[in-house]
Amino acid sequence: MRDTWKLPAQEELLLPDALERVLVEYDGPQIATFTSYEGLLLGVASDDDGGAVRWLAAPITGTELKALALGVVALRDLLVKPTMYVFDRAHEGGISHLWRCVDYHFADLDLPEVGAKLPEAARDHLRSELGLEDFVDSPALWLDSPQLASKGVGFRALSELLSVLQRLWNAIADTFGRDGPRTKGAWSQELVEHAALNLASAGAGSLLLRLNPADGALFDQVAARFEELAAAGDDQAALLRVMQRLGPRAGARYGELLDKLHTHDMQLLSRRSDGCAFISATMAPRVLDALPTGEAAEALGTMPAVGYFVALDTRAGTFQFYDVSAEETYAGAIAPDVLATNDEVAVGSGATYAITLDVYGHATVKRTLTHSYALRQIEERLGDVAHDTGLMLNLENQATMTGVVPPLFGPFQSAEPALATRNVTKSTK
Repeated sequence: MRDTWKLPAQEELLLPDALERVLVEYDGPQIATFTSYEGLLLGVASDDDGGAVRWLAAPITGTELKALALGVVALRDLLVKPTMYVFDRAHEGGISHLWRCVDYHFADLDLPEVGAKLPEAARDHLRSELGLEDFVDSPALWLDSPQLASKGVGFRALSELLSVLQRLWNAIADTFGRDGPRTKGAWSQELVEHAALNLASAGAGSLLLRLNPADGALFDQVAARFEELAAAGDDQAALLRVMQRLGPRAGARYGELLDKLHTHDMQLLSRRSDGCAFISATMAPRVLDALPTGEAAEALGTMPAVGYFVALDTRAGTFQFYDVSAEETYAGAIAPDVLATNDEVAVGSGATYAITLDVYGHATVKRTLTHSYALRQIEERLGDVAHDTGLMLNLENQATMTGVVPPLFGPFQSAEPALATRNVTKSTK
């Protein structure tokens, strides 16, 4: 065998020599499934010393096998898992050595090529064996987990997964211009109704959900984009190309879906008449690491505040304001109208102002949620106190600077210039 193999201590022989199905054969089996005490294994012949073939294998579910037959997952993505097996199988049959490898890093030479899938002829044969008909009369989802047979899948996991899938569907649907008037950044009722995913029926085996989409044409458009996302895998360049069409809000929801799959150790396979997609818990961390790190700013409304200006930089177009009631300091961009309509503003605790702030929610594809603020209006100066130590700024004589913030993903961002600030990006409604 190759000297690249650096394996742990040999395990006791736990796996029976039960070759279940040969998927690819060339001078003997090359890709096959095996039955074991731990369930079904997918194996790939990786080395041969003339007397035995060294196989690299990992547990797979029925849904992963379907995804392999449909050509939506690479062999490497099904093999590289926290627990993998290496075993030597004699040409005439019989296993002589077995290693159980936990969190083990294999050399590229030992693994299938990146992106390599089951050959098309083998996929056709496997689809026939699995009863996956070529024509799909209604879209469907398969939800699965390695724990499904022994422990089942909890209602909480299903609820969280399906809820975030619907939110992702809404976000992608919005990119096709199907959204109507919003209230404080929420999706319009029109979009929510048209993008709704409805359950038509459920099937046996892995959890099979047949869908009845509210708007079939919109469903196909959204599903095609979802399939592009899933097909990009952990390829950063491919993910970036898809994100340029979808925007950061859909990216954030996709990150949330990946996070839920990983948290609940689940897999999702979708299929419709013109396409299919597959993502799983084991793939999720790699995809999350590859996702672009931009953020979507969503206008949440306005907020009044009473207090004083800690800092005001008219050249950079930024402010800091202390709200005496909330005991919070808000910082962000200054709207151009504020600079145009106020001749002077006092900075310091001696001058009290009532102001209005624009509030923005930021959802990143890394699933963090933050808020930022922009000074929308100075309502009035409420008065000065005797110990006024404030600095009076004449805004009319101060220069202001605005610039275009480079788009985080690409052309989907508004062409309207945003204030060039360190800590807030102006969002357009």
